[in-house]
Amino acid sequence: MIYHPTRLCASKTRTDTFYVTLNHVLDWKTGLGCIVNAKSDKWPDKELVVKIAWSAPGQQTEATCVSHIRERVSEKDAGWVLNHIPNLLHSQDFADASEAIMETGAPIIRQYALESDYPDDLALCVSVHEKLHTLSELKEVLEYGQVIFYALQVHRWIFDHASVP
Repeated sequence: MIYHPTRLCASKTRTDTFYVTLNHVLDWKTGLGCIVNAKSDKWPDKELVVKIAWSAPGQQTEATCVSHIRERVSEKDAGWVLNHIPNLLHSQDFADASEAIMETGAPIIRQYALESDYPDDLALCVSVHEKLHTLSELKEVLEYGQVIFYALQVHRWIFDHASVP
C-alpha cells in the first residue's frame, strides 16, 4: 500500500510527459487492479483517480470502451449519458509490469505486481480518470434509488445504442 505520495511519470510520447502524484489507495484487489487518489499539474482543478489493472492480451481495454461509448453518445445526441460515464483523461497500456515500472518509475506497480503473482501473458493498463462521486456521499434513501435508476437507464442506453464490441 502507498503510505506517502508517489510520483508516476505518464506519457503517450516523449514530448507529452507529465506527472501524476499518487496519494492513498482507495481500492486494492490483488490480481485484478487498484484505484488510487491522485493529483496532477496537468489537471490542477480536477480530483483524479489512477486505475492500475491487468488485462488479457487482445482484451478490449476500458479506454477503448469508454471512447467508443462517448463517440456513440455524441452521434446520438444523448449528452445526459455522459454525466454517468467516467471521464478518461489519459490511458497507457504496457506489455507487462516490468515495462510499466521502467516507463513510469512508480513503485506501486512493482509492489502490485509482486502481490498479484500475475501471469506473464497479462498486459497492464494505467489510466487517469476524473474522480466520480461515491455512494457514501449519499445521505437519503431516495438518493440511492435515483442513482440506481440512472445507472440502469445508462446501462440500458449503452446496450441499446452504443454497440460496444
